[in-house]
Amino acid sequence: PHIMLRHTMGEFFKLPKNPVFSGGSGWDRQDVADPFIRVTADSVIMWYDGSRGGSYSIGRALLDESGWNWQRLDRPLSPGKGWYTYHVIAPVLLPGNPQVMIFCGSRSDSELGYQTGLKYKKTITPLSDTTSNLNSWDADGRAYAAALFLTQSNAFRLYYTGFSGPLASIGYAESADGRHWRFHNKALFSRNMGAIAPWVIHNGREYVMYYATLLLERGFHTELRRAYSKDGLTWRDDNWRMKPEKKWEGTRLMRPHISYYDGVFHLFYCAQRGSRWRIGEAQAEGAFESSGTVSYPVQKGKQLWTVEYEAVSGSTIIFSLQEKGKPSRILSPDVRPARRPDAYYARLMFTADTEAEIHIILKSMKGSVSPVIYRVRRLE
Repeated sequence: PHIMLRHTMGEFFKLPKNPVFSGGSGWDRQDVADPFIRVTADSVIMWYDGSRGGSYSIGRALLDESGWNWQRLDRPLSPGKGWYTYHVIAPVLLPGNPQVMIFCGSRSDSELGYQTGLKYKKTITPLSDTTSNLNSWDADGRAYAAALFLTQSNAFRLYYTGFSGPLASIGYAESADGRHWRFHNKALFSRNMGAIAPWVIHNGREYVMYYATLLLERGFHTELRRAYSKDGLTWRDDNWRMKPEKKWEGTRLMRPHISYYDGVFHLFYCAQRGSRWRIGEAQAEGAFESSGTVSYPVQKGKQLWTVEYEAVSGSTIIFSLQEKGKPSRILSPDVRPARRPDAYYARLMFTADTEAEIHIILKSMKGSVSPVIYRVRRLE
């Protein structure tokens, strides 16, 4: 849901302090896995699943002010009744609506049989599927989703892993409201040994997907790979690889997640050594276009808008009003700092004499960082 400049990600380097998040002392003391990062002007929160040696629950952790340590918060979802009585894993928040969480659950400790569910406020239901049926390629379960909001069609797209016996492929579903989904009956993306746990972003020019795949060339292990697509449906692989190399990573890397904050791209993943899962992080710099503009329509009359954004050193945001038949007018917002460094709340109060547009101009001075817009709201 965030707005930033068009970009290309550089090479990812694993952090020397890895793993960045390990088991705690309670319900997640053995395993932590499947990271999902939500960034706002006030916080960076990791959603994850964990276990003390049996069933899995979903928890949250807050990145502290130093940007170095994760502080455990709560456990918002544990196994319940029916189709998710044993595991609940792989949390994803719907872009633009964090009250909707998509996850997967199962009745037993098995790699197969997962069902995708939706938690809205306090209500939990299986993900509503207007096509009603599983297909042959995902007949043995659906799991590990990634959600996008498509601005051109004003709709949501869900990429997910479908299982058919030991085979895994990536497919997709679409929704107008985030609650009711239409699953398509063909896999989008497959590899001989499987394609699992997609994470998809759009860099301003094309879609980029990071995923895990199984290899048997040196025994059983998984690694992360990358693919590109112009339309998000037809994909081409490139030669990027991230393999398990460190002792703590064992032989398996899984569930990649990419986010951008503090002027850096963050690739989170989980790794398994022996019977323990832990979470690691790799970082990359980016190359950004020098400027870009996002526009919002404005009605005639008095206006009050708020914008939450991040602008690290080397980047800035400019607000202007473009009225019909008039020169562009620079707006001077009331800006106050948010809780995170270099993050702000801007309050825009103005009067439009005609129908107009707010232009939010994102600028990168040297092309090495980008400002990020987290939320734009028009207040009544």
